[in-house]
This record gives sequence, C-alpha cells and structure tokens, in this order.
Amino acid sequence: IVLSADTNQFLLDITNPAYQDYCVAFIRDRLLASGLYDGVFCDTMSYGLAEYLQNARGANIDLDRDGNADEPSALERQWREGVSAFAAKLDSATSSEHLIAFNGWQFEYAHADVGLLENALNWHGQTLDQVRDNAQRWGDDAEFAIVNTLGDANGFWTDAARQRAGLALALLTDAYYVDDARDHQNHTRWPADAAVRLGAPEGPPQRVEGGWLR
Repeated sequence: IVLSADTNQFLLDITNPAYQDYCVAFIRDRLLASGLYDGVFCDTMSYGLAEYLQNARGANIDLDRDGNADEPSALERQWREGVSAFAAKLDSATSSEHLIAFNGWQFEYAHADVGLLENALNWHGQTLDQVRDNAQRWGDDAEFAIVNTLGDANGFWTDAARQRAGLALALLTDAYYVDDARDHQNHTRWPADAAVRLGAPEGPPQRVEGGWLR
C-alpha cells in the first residue's frame, strides 16, 4: 500500500511489476481456476491520481527517493503506465470464458469485457452529457457497460428522478442499469414505470434542444 486518500480508501502498489504478476497469478490460478467464479471485478481502475495528490498526505511524494518531491505530472504518467500494464497482463492471462470488469472513468477500456460507471449521476461534477459520453465509450470499447446510481450518503432511496435519469442514460447508450438505493427495510424501490417493456430501439440517440431523444 503506497498512498491513502481522505476517504480512507487505499491504493495498492499496482505500478510495481512484481505485484502485478503476483496479483494476476492469484486471480488466474486461485480464483478463476477454481471454477467458482465467472470473472473478476477490479474496483476503481483509474488513470488519475489528481484527487489523491491534492491532499496533504500526497503533496510531497518522492517516488525515486532522491530527496526531492516529484512533479505531479510525472507521478500521473507512471501511474497511468502501471495501471495500463496491469490491465494488459490480466487480459492476456485470462481466457475468453471469464469476464473482466473494471470500475472507473478515466481508463482505456480495451482490456475489459464489462465497464461499470458507479454512482454515474454524481461523479466529480460531471455534466449529464459527460456521463453519457463515458457510458458510450465504455460500451464501444468493452463488450458492454453498466450504469449505476446510488441513494443518499447512507445508501437509502430518496427520489425516483435519480433512478429515471440513470435508466435513461442506460437506454441512450445500450448499457445495463443497476440501482443500489434501498428503503429502510433494505428493499430496492423502483418506480412503476420501470416495469414498462420498451422493446428494441428504433435508431441511435439524437441530440435535441434541452436534452437527448431516442
């Protein structure tokens, strides 16, 4: 573990080739070879370190230990190269019968079968158009994308408009949709119109005044 963020999430030493090889071998030989799993999900596969480098604990990183703090751009580049190398190794080590799923926004998804856009409507201030573009990119590069929306800070369902917006994003980009919000009995709540069978789309999405149409 090389760095922790204010959110108490930890980053593994994924840019270290030895760790990459160990992790890939564990996934291939211990998990997938057991026959118990259909694939592997890698959470927070991101090219960006900016949010971590901006906090106090990441402000003075001396990666090469020469006594001087490294430039953030150099750290970003090395992280990008390391994450890409790990993804390529995982892709080449697993067979086509196993799915590789990544969760992330800034990644190049050629090595993934499934792309998850977690909390798609509330990610670092992105506009709805940016979210739609990311979902479309996932669907183009990976086999399919999943758009996910969450509830409030405690995971509770708060308003149906969020669910409808997430579902609309999925319909615009040929993605699957999953909602993690729940009520206080831990049941997922769906608006009644979510059960309507729309059938196959008649054409691609179109940009119209004030939004999108399909």
